[in-house]
Amino acid sequence: MVHVFIGCDHIVGRKVAFFEHVSAVEIQETARGGVTDRALSRWRTDSPKGFCFVMHAVRGVGTVLGTRSPEWIGDADIEGGGLLRDTPAVRASWDETLRVAAKLRPKVILVRTPAAFTPTPAHRARVEWFARELAPMAGISVAFEPHGLWQPETWVPWARELGLVPVFDPFVEPDLPIAPGGTMMLTIYDPFGPKTGFSDYEVEELLERIEPLQRAIIIFRGQRQYRDARIAHEVWQALAEMDEDQDFAAMDEEE
Repeated sequence: MVHVFIGCDHIVGRKVAFFEHVSAVEIQETARGGVTDRALSRWRTDSPKGFCFVMHAVRGVGTVLGTRSPEWIGDADIEGGGLLRDTPAVRASWDETLRVAAKLRPKVILVRTPAAFTPTPAHRARVEWFARELAPMAGISVAFEPHGLWQPETWVPWARELGLVPVFDPFVEPDLPIAPGGTMMLTIYDPFGPKTGFSDYEVEELLERIEPLQRAIIIFRGQRQYRDARIAHEVWQALAEMDEDQDFAAMDEEE
């Protein structure tokens, strides 16, 4: 059975209540800089065992800021930094990312690139270099979230081949095949139009769709993210309990 983590792109409300109702959160403060080692350690110790932190890489790796809206992402303003270039500045930023990750102990490090980082052969070569040279240094999963002209049906399987965790919105790409095994990170924004959220049925369909995976991280982003994340987490827990009951029933029949 796939191992699922569900949460938001930031801590909503009181930490204690938040940690009780979801199982994952993005930490964007690491991309903006200025977060203290004490804060990182406090997030880790305040969270329950097994909680999933998705930590943004520090500025100067892929993009400057880990923001809550992809439209806000801009090019790196550090000389020689950002855009996954093979430069001392990018390597130094990755070293700092790993130092921060050692304090927080996330399950995933997230690298995002701006729309200016188009899927040209040169930029694809940079991603391949990063996946080959820098990402393995983390010792944990590294996720890749490009913005702009990247077509998911092409780059998602390619990223998985490189050993990176692809990040995409499953409701925007409903027909994208999900190959078995490995990890995927799904980011879900508020639905368009008058719709106020996602139904239990839609969540169940999504959970069925990701069953082939070994691990899935579902992050809600938007104005209603905490509501939707809580609903999805409750649905997932209910389905997991049903599966557990069925396993016990099967064991009893065998005896």
